[in-house]
Amino acid sequence: MKFYLFLALVTLPLLLGGCGLIKNKNTASDGSNPSVEAAADTIEKGDTISVDYIGTLEDGTLFDTSIEAKAKEQNKLNPARKYEPLTFVAGAGQMIPGFDEGVIGMKKGETKKLVVSPDKAYGDPNDPKYNINMNIETFKLAGINPEIGKAYDFGGQKARIMSISGTDVVANFAPELAGKTLVFEVTVRNLTKAGQQ
Repeated sequence: MKFYLFLALVTLPLLLGGCGLIKNKNTASDGSNPSVEAAADTIEKGDTISVDYIGTLEDGTLFDTSIEAKAKEQNKLNPARKYEPLTFVAGAGQMIPGFDEGVIGMKKGETKKLVVSPDKAYGDPNDPKYNINMNIETFKLAGINPEIGKAYDFGGQKARIMSISGTDVVANFAPELAGKTLVFEVTVRNLTKAGQQ
């Protein structure tokens, strides 16, 4: 009799659990553990991710994309560029802050729109951190007579002249996107959890 009572006490929970009547509080009806699986496919700081993105200004003007077809469609195709998903470590400061923060919590396969204000993107174009002191001879060697307020091209990077004093020129090298709100459509293509690289 004791044996049958013992057998009933041991097998009853197993039978009821198998029938779905008793469940672990973390187990879904399909037997999976959603809290563990959610963490496994949700981007957290330190995870390595690959994303496709379409970057536009608020008026819809495309400024960058990882998708070749989108660049072609907008007549912005760069034949020298390799179009592929962008890979980076989430939360590691490799991206502008608004982009970096915006992908946290996304899942593989998810698409999300990120609206990034200038303070979370490239900041204020007049920020002194973008100012570089240069010698006027640098301009003269390039055949340029610098004028305050004008912008000049330095190997593909634009600089606006802020001041000229004797032989010293202060040039502002703020990125073209400084001061602008940026809109990204981001799709997570791949996710590798931190520690699994």
